[in-house]
Amino acid sequence: EEERELAQAESRKAFELRVALETRVRSLEEEARFLSDMRAKEIKSATSKEYDLAIKVRQHGLELADLTTQLESNRRQSLNAHTALKTENSALEAQVRRLERDLREAQQTALETTTHMTIRIKQLSEENESLLLSSKSRERVLELSLIHISSP
Repeated sequence: EEERELAQAESRKAFELRVALETRVRSLEEEARFLSDMRAKEIKSATSKEYDLAIKVRQHGLELADLTTQLESNRRQSLNAHTALKTENSALEAQVRRLERDLREAQQTALETTTHMTIRIKQLSEENESLLLSSKSRERVLELSLIHISSP
């Protein structure tokens, strides 16, 4: 359960990071497009401005490449976490099925044992009753014998 929660938390974290990275990537792409447009407009006016903008475009391009790599890594991690959760879920479902089967077997065994014990108790009760009647009959015979022997 703890592993599943941890995997889910990691999956959520990876998802949130991926969304943030995708937003950042879009923002950087827009900024890169903007900077590229600015560079085209100002080519005639200032060589130093062109140089600064080119450096920014290159830096953003490198940052974009890094973020894209990180985004792909996060996607792989998310997929791995999802796969791990599915595997764990399958294992838990199999365990539940085994436990349900064991429970049904235990209930059946308990029912059979209860039935057997009920029949055995009834048999013993009948034997006990029979022995009790036999014992009372013998007591009565002994009493009669004692009375007969005692009388002159």
